Amino acid sequence: CRDLMWRWARLKEAKYINYFQLPQSFKGEETPLGKHISVFREGVRRHLYDAAEGETATKKRTIVCGSKEVTTAKTPKTQRVSFVHFHPDLIPSMLEENGSRGNKLNKWRLSADMGKKIGLTDRDKCPVPDLNGDTTSYYALPTYSLEQATADVERAEKEYKQKSKQFVEDNERITMEMAT
Repeated sequence: CRDLMWRWARLKEAKYINYFQLPQSFKGEETPLGKHISVFREGVRRHLYDAAEGETATKKRTIVCGSKEVTTAKTPKTQRVSFVHFHPDLIPSMLEENGSRGNKLNKWRLSADMGKKIGLTDRDKCPVPDLNGDTTSYYALPTYSLEQATADVERAEKEYKQKSKQFVEDNERITMEMAT
């Protein structure tokens, strides 16, 4: 996904070069907020790493520091998920939510319609009602495959190249007209 973020950065598409930091709760599952965060984190792991319920998903990562490469399965204290893993329809609301300081019980949620649209199942529903008592919402989970994200960036690169080519051709024509 790092390569995809670099490709979006070259296209100057800022919304795709962000990341989402997974929330943490130190209150455990005894509180509604603790349960909300715990189930959300489990859903993220399930969608990213195909982890079974209750299983702690780990993925080997290669970390590059200078000229040294280290491969590890250790989970870092702060975990981040690139926005390229999220459906494009979710990214604007996630960007807005990422910068807000609202109540965490209302965060990381989607409407039932949006959840169904992007293919979420009953397993991805929020088990804790939000502050308004809504129990039909889904979690905003990283359901977008790398194949889909790669196809999106390739389509955007193709459009960018076409626009650049058209710009050059138009400017050549204008320059030639001015010279004659």
